[in-house]
Amino acid sequence: MERSHLTTLWDKYEANWDGETEMVSKFRELSDSGGEIAERHCFPAHLTASALVVTPDFSKVLLTHHRKLKKWLQLGGHTDGSYDLAETALRETVEESGLQKIKIFSWKAEDDQPILDLDAHLIPEGKEPSHWHYDVRYVVVAEEPDKIAISEESIDLKWFTLEEAARVCQDSSVGRLIQKLDGLAKNAVQ
Repeated sequence: MERSHLTTLWDKYEANWDGETEMVSKFRELSDSGGEIAERHCFPAHLTASALVVTPDFSKVLLTHHRKLKKWLQLGGHTDGSYDLAETALRETVEESGLQKIKIFSWKAEDDQPILDLDAHLIPEGKEPSHWHYDVRYVVVAEEPDKIAISEESIDLKWFTLEEAARVCQDSSVGRLIQKLDGLAKNAVQ
């Protein structure tokens, strides 16, 4: 997938989610910046992709207690040079959860990989200088949710009901993800 495809992704996201023009504008600016934004060494900002993993009935979400950040988050990570953000979300889900039978959930007939959320968040200084992750977030359905395995990136990996997840998440952007998912789950037709 080419970098030029990002414009289409941002257009579709903006059409799907009213009121998010400001965030979409940030992603457009990053796309137009000219930097190697799909590479983790691109500072001060680069793309990442993540997945809010759900059970087939949407009753639970899988969260990781992130080893570095010490909080419950969705699964995800660096794009490693790829502009195929949905594929990155799937790859990161497999790497961080051990789940093998997974798929992007599509609630839009005209868009088979709709983005659930866009978020730009600051990563604190560590081995690298502080920098921004421009995270593209998808809903991923786990067809065999009982087959999870904790990776070295996690302290723990656990299924939560939407209500439980909203309580344990200290990150407001994850709370927003859960709210969006709750709205989709009530209208989901699989």
